[in-house]
Amino acid sequence: LVAEIAECTARIAALESSSSSAQHASSSAGRRRGSAGSMAPPAFLPASMHRHGAPALLFHAARMGANMVEDCGPCAISCANWALADDVPRETVNTWFKGPDNLPEEEALAFAFGQAIATQSPDAFELGDRIEVQYGRTVRFELAMTAAIVRSFPAMKRGLGLTKACSLTPLEV
Repeated sequence: LVAEIAECTARIAALESSSSSAQHASSSAGRRRGSAGSMAPPAFLPASMHRHGAPALLFHAARMGANMVEDCGPCAISCANWALADDVPRETVNTWFKGPDNLPEEEALAFAFGQAIATQSPDAFELGDRIEVQYGRTVRFELAMTAAIVRSFPAMKRGLGLTKACSLTPLEV
């Protein structure tokens, strides 16, 4: 798992370094400097990327669904970059930024499950049951865990005073 995270982190760094300077400027607006303001990966990153049974497409769709409830800027772009690093097609990731309405059934189910977890909707029970019937308990667990933990990134940024509101980052990778 550690090697997988290190490889994904290197791929993310490469993807983020190729992002436009406008995205970087908008994501750093209002950020405080210093050790608390560093963008080092938090300790909960490995848990948020725990995936062994879930297909990458479903895992990252659930992750993006939850993240889009919490954040509409740099954290969503980071979430998208993790999906790209896990070989989810760029076109698919960009479609997620538009919401679940035009997604294939499997992706829409996972995306809606992530949204339901993030909004504490009772729909999470029914959606989770559908996922468990189709893919098993392990996949349900992994989707639920990533959807729950990915919400921590924007919450931590707000809590640490690194941002007051989502920036107007173009949502495309």
